[in-house]
Amino acid sequence: MSYMNRLKTASFDDPTAKLSQERHDRLQNPPAEPEAIDNPGVKMGIMTYLGAEHSSQETYKAVRKGVETCYPDASPMPTFKHTESIIEEYTGVSPIKYNMCWGSCVTFTGDLEHADACPECHKSRYDPFLFETTGEKRARMFKINPPEYMIQALFRNKESPKNL
Repeated sequence: MSYMNRLKTASFDDPTAKLSQERHDRLQNPPAEPEAIDNPGVKMGIMTYLGAEHSSQETYKAVRKGVETCYPDASPMPTFKHTESIIEEYTGVSPIKYNMCWGSCVTFTGDLEHADACPECHKSRYDPFLFETTGEKRARMFKINPPEYMIQALFRNKESPKNL
């Protein structure tokens, strides 16, 4: 029943939404025009990132190393993480991250925000081996790209609404 109450009273100010003041402001006042990306290295990084979307970060790193080896005089490609931040800045779309059960049963939000184990499968929220050996509390992450930012990004490009 608590989840139903949370849904009924949901707002952008709810801590579960994980909206920083900057994200909240951007949602209220989105950029009107897309920024130009003129750097060929950055363009290559974005194209590689999007092309390798379902691959590992190692794939991106290998492509980046290959490009830099074969074309040493070209604009350097940004690192994987830097490319992610460029895309987030350019589109305004950045994932919200939640801890998730290792068995994919639940996300640890709302009433489960402070739970140490999954109520369904009873697995620990944190990687047990890592926690026992180092004390580090690393959980499996679930990322969601908020649709409101994706819609705003679509409408910044004048051609996007024509394709809907």
